[in-house]
Amino acid sequence: MAAILDLGGHQLVLQQHHEDGSKEQMGIYPRHFGLVFDALVSWECLRDRIMTLKEPFRVEPKCRYAGEALEHWTFFLQDPSGNWLEFKHYSNAEAVLGCRQLGEVGDRDLR
Repeated sequence: MAAILDLGGHQLVLQQHHEDGSKEQMGIYPRHFGLVFDALVSWECLRDRIMTLKEPFRVEPKCRYAGEALEHWTFFLQDPSGNWLEFKHYSNAEAVLGCRQLGEVGDRDLR
């Protein structure tokens, strides 16, 4: 079960998880924070800056759901406390919070 909250046009992704939370999270689920860029060029600038600084991506930059309503460009970093941070740009701005009829959330291979 998941919920995506609107924080002034940004997402807070909440997922129900039944473990005690004492272990380090090994993938992007169940918890992460998603920051949405309005313009692809802004997302690309941050991606390029991280690459120039040789900071490690936890999930490499890629396009998810290519050609679909939820198409977006994304990458993940991890902060020093182990929190997963997603940086993304949606090709269709309505997809940020407006495609509620679509039940797919995230990548199955990153669970």
